[in-house]
Amino acid sequence: MHYKQRKIQELVYFIKTGSGEDDFEEFYRFPASTTMREEMLAKQLCTYLVLEGKQFRLLYNEMNGEEEYLVLEDEGMAKRYMEEAQYDGKEIVIEFRQFKPYGDCPVKQRLKVMTHLDVLEFLTKDIVDIPDIGQREVDSTEVDSDRKCYVIYFKEA
Repeated sequence: MHYKQRKIQELVYFIKTGSGEDDFEEFYRFPASTTMREEMLAKQLCTYLVLEGKQFRLLYNEMNGEEEYLVLEDEGMAKRYMEEAQYDGKEIVIEFRQFKPYGDCPVKQRLKVMTHLDVLEFLTKDIVDIPDIGQREVDSTEVDSDRKCYVIYFKEA
């Protein structure tokens, strides 16, 4: 059998609302008309989503026909750090921040990439090679829809 590439119509976000398997409710949709396939895949790989000032942690994702489902846990207000730039969304930006469990997670590098395939190259790695810094182990990843960027948090060397 040959696999025919699915046409993804929408990326649908759900919030986990209870402890049961079916305890979740839809809260956001990204239509495919506004988002390229590679961008939809990149969003699904991120550990966290920041949207409208709130932070959500990815629990799991699934395929359902022409929709992609992401089930998230609401973690409350998004953590804010120093040096948080606002981007216009015309360029694809990845921020590399040194993860610290307490306090600020400082920006160590900002990288503008050409395509979401470039973003996928970083998001699919456990160890990334950060320009001018070198190899670092990834702690977590985030798509910050408010600031229009991706963030990779890396562990101290």
